[in-house]
Amino acid sequence: MMSRKEMSHIAAIMKLDLSDEELDQIVDRFKRIEEFAKEMETIDTSNVEGTYYGNRIINVYREDVPKPVENRDEILEHAIDTEDGFIRVPAIMEEA
Repeated sequence: MMSRKEMSHIAAIMKLDLSDEELDQIVDRFKRIEEFAKEMETIDTSNVEGTYYGNRIINVYREDVPKPVENRDEILEHAIDTEDGFIRVPAIMEEA
């Protein structure tokens, strides 16, 4: 477990000026996190398939299908810069 002395040392290295109350709060939070981690270690996961991700979504992208725009003029009214009926944006790549 993280002791108050260790936490004080870490705070000093990080140049944090913590009050005694703040230091006690942080130590308490670390103790609760450590207790939770120990509790998680007791859970039987032998029948759980390993995974790299928290969900099984494979492809979340949708197909890029052009659709007609009904309110083009309204959209262009709100654009900062337009040219020939298109929204003009700053270049993000330099020309070669």
